[in-house]
Amino acid sequence: LGGGGVEGEGEGEGEGEGEGEGEGEGEGEGGALVRSAPPGKLAPPLRGGTALAIAWDARSLECWARGVMGRAFRGRKARPMTPILLPHHKLKAFGVAMQLLEAVREARIRDCHLRDQAMRAAKSAALNAAEGAGRVSRADKARVFAIARAEAVEAAAAVEIAVAAGDAPAEALRAVLGHADRFVAMMTGLIR
Repeated sequence: LGGGGVEGEGEGEGEGEGEGEGEGEGEGEGGALVRSAPPGKLAPPLRGGTALAIAWDARSLECWARGVMGRAFRGRKARPMTPILLPHHKLKAFGVAMQLLEAVREARIRDCHLRDQAMRAAKSAALNAAEGAGRVSRADKARVFAIARAEAVEAAAAVEIAVAAGDAPAEALRAVLGHADRFVAMMTGLIR
């Protein structure tokens, strides 16, 4: 099997077209669906919503999508794909929340419990910002944005405590506090 895929005995069947080396799928021992891809590539989701943690390059992904979409839309005129923009993609505060999450991760907190708390709070801030963007009523938006604001404050406080306890480098705090301050200001504006 080319490219570091999963080897095993068994029968498999499938159809598809594509380019590249070492790609394919089938059934291995025990009826498990087996997919191989070149090393360092991400396999697209398998039927049933599962995926393997292998990264694909853009060309292979395009070939895979063309094969899947080609079967689904045979006989129809091809239209160019437009990017999907969900409500949270249009919210600038969501981008700031993602920067906050990255800054918290980059703080490299050594205390596992405090690191977990900080990461959970930063993830929750981003998720609640996205949820608030998807809400329709003003009251629902305000409630969820208030939760997102509180989670961002918690994430920043966790990093602050980690620095004070000597579990994280002091230079990591500046980025976290900057992103948290900006996010809290944005959420406050959206709540009012």
